[in-house]
Amino acid sequence: MSSHRDSISCITTAIMHDNYTDAQKATIQQLKTQLTQGKGQMTVVAMRSDYERDRERCLTSVVFVPEPLTQSISQRIIQPLKQLEPEHFY
Repeated sequence: MSSHRDSISCITTAIMHDNYTDAQKATIQQLKTQLTQGKGQMTVVAMRSDYERDRERCLTSVVFVPEPLTQSISQRIIQPLKQLEPEHFY
């Protein structure tokens, strides 16, 4: 559970310093490191029934897909998003 707290701490610190992109990069790197070490964790959250009043800020899913699909997603989805909102880390 400490890795979850570390992630929250990392994101909170970066947001407090207005460094959203660095927070995203640090969190993704931490997830990659944990998975490489065989320490990956998964949390399943029940579907919400009232998204309009839900206090949660986001839902994230990380899945590693085959390379051909990765290229297709990058070209068709990620590149257009980067052009629209380059301040995010994709």
